[in-house]
Amino acid sequence: YPGIPLIHCPNEGKRSDFEQFKFSVLGGESGVSDLLHPASSGNHKGIWIELKCGRNKLSSKQLEFLIQMHYLGYAAAVVYDRSDDFLFLLQSYYDDPAFFNAGIVVSRGELKALKYEEAAKTLVVQKREVKPKAAFKEKIR
Repeated sequence: YPGIPLIHCPNEGKRSDFEQFKFSVLGGESGVSDLLHPASSGNHKGIWIELKCGRNKLSSKQLEFLIQMHYLGYAAAVVYDRSDDFLFLLQSYYDDPAFFNAGIVVSRGELKALKYEEAAKTLVVQKREVKPKAAFKEKIR
């Protein structure tokens, strides 16, 4: 998008053991958001944006990073699928910066600000309880 400085953090992807070692030695950290827009608005220093598509969810490290950035004075957001939602998020960041004080902002057709507990329940992959084989076999009998 012309005129908007965006910094992409190439942090995603599967890595071999050696690539993971090299990544960590070079200062890479898992959970860092995909984009940083380093322009202030209201009382925010900038906005960190995690991009997701489809039904993908945040990892717990990604949510932890967004919460940490929010505490450090940045706006924190998650955008799903559509470029229109991304542009609406950025426009809202400038038009109504106070909205971004409420928590993690999610742009998926509309903007919602989620408190941390709600974000953890709705945006993060929930670990399923693993049942032993014996209990499963008993259940299907």
